[in-house]
Amino acid sequence: MASHLVGFTRMILQVLESGPRTVSLHALSPKGVRTLTHLRPTARYCNRTVTRLALLLRMANSSRRHHLKCSWKPIISCLDCRKRSKTSTLIIPKEFVRYPTQPPPPPQDILTHREQYEAALYERRFLPHPRENDTPLLALYRLYETIVLDWNIGMRNEIEYFWNRHAWKVNEIPDPADAHPARYAIMACIPSLLVEAFNHNISLGLPRSAPSIMSDDQIDEMRARPKVYENLPSWVNQVPKLDELLRLPHHSNLSDTQVECLQDVGDKRASPAFLSKNILLWQPHIFFI
Repeated sequence: MASHLVGFTRMILQVLESGPRTVSLHALSPKGVRTLTHLRPTARYCNRTVTRLALLLRMANSSRRHHLKCSWKPIISCLDCRKRSKTSTLIIPKEFVRYPTQPPPPPQDILTHREQYEAALYERRFLPHPRENDTPLLALYRLYETIVLDWNIGMRNEIEYFWNRHAWKVNEIPDPADAHPARYAIMACIPSLLVEAFNHNISLGLPRSAPSIMSDDQIDEMRARPKVYENLPSWVNQVPKLDELLRLPHHSNLSDTQVECLQDVGDKRASPAFLSKNILLWQPHIFFI
């Protein structure tokens, strides 16, 4: 059984086990959305349930009627909307699951459909990463999504991925010239996070071209090299500050499903880079070494 199917089914089971709710699983067909099954919570879920659900997904994927090209990509999982009702559905649009090739939705649109977007980012992890056709600007779009949703693991993975593409200089990130003021302001703050994270590593004697595994002699050689620090692109300082304060929520320490916002711009937890654009959010955890 494919490991990604098992991981996907376990995600659904975790939702079922977290409360008295129903999960509906759907697949996308040329004629619309086809219901595969409805799952209701029981006292315990065992390996047999995981296997059954994974096989159901595989059967849906192998159906020629649905023109499915890969093992899970077109599957739409309809998870219940928390805080609404005990039995409701949440449809994940396919365009959310794909890696962005153009600017993602504005921050308020993403936050309005937060659960769809979070579930879509979870599923996107199983798609092949667009390394061959990737660009620094597309990486910036993905970082934008993770920051708006406070998806810390995804954000740090993208920062580390950018770090390993050592031909990508931060100051050479092209100007997105975004027409939406809030999205443009957030995009303009992201290079500051990259510069801070990368220069932290460089100050320790680790250049961006360093291999993942090094001997003690290699580490000493790397530390002896002249340090080449990253700098901000010129367009960042030209992006106007927002007229009204934009608060981006972060996950509460009390619950993984609850979010809250910082209330005071004087809060020491606030990100200075984002405050410069009149955006208030908790300083992201950007260091990965």
